[in-house]
Amino acid sequence: MGPIAVTVSPETSLEEAAELFASKGLLGAPVLDESDRLLGTLTETDIVRFVRREFHGLPRFRFVTWRARVRDMVRFLERRSPDLAFRIRTRLRATKTRQLVDGDRLIAGPDDAFDAVGRYMVDTKTTLVPVVEGGRLVGTVDYDMVRSVVRQELGDAMSG
Repeated sequence: MGPIAVTVSPETSLEEAAELFASKGLLGAPVLDESDRLLGTLTETDIVRFVRREFHGLPRFRFVTWRARVRDMVRFLERRSPDLAFRIRTRLRATKTRQLVDGDRLIAGPDDAFDAVGRYMVDTKTTLVPVVEGGRLVGTVDYDMVRSVVRQELGDAMSG
């Protein structure tokens, strides 16, 4: 489990969230209400999927992966189709996190087996799982963490 790097509120715009994720190198963040109650998570992938739903006919981007960056997608479009990029930015600015937050994803506890959480993330293509104890957010597990642990375990198995 990692520390809580950043959280967003239900009123944060998708544009603000995407810029925050990109600037901090995050895959997403837990969404907390004004009482610090966990509402769910929002990830870069969620925002990319939202853009694809809202703007049919977008070209397939090679960089739309687990590490997709909305900022990169919009910058790419600014060179190819400035009008489309402007419309996407406008829509992201007008859409609040609460409209996209996914509260149905797994929430882990601090004692949950890391391999079970990692398997869930791989199977569901989820990039962020909040860790909750006693009803309070205490950390997160993200895809980069899972990948790092798997690499380390593979390295240990190969050398041992």
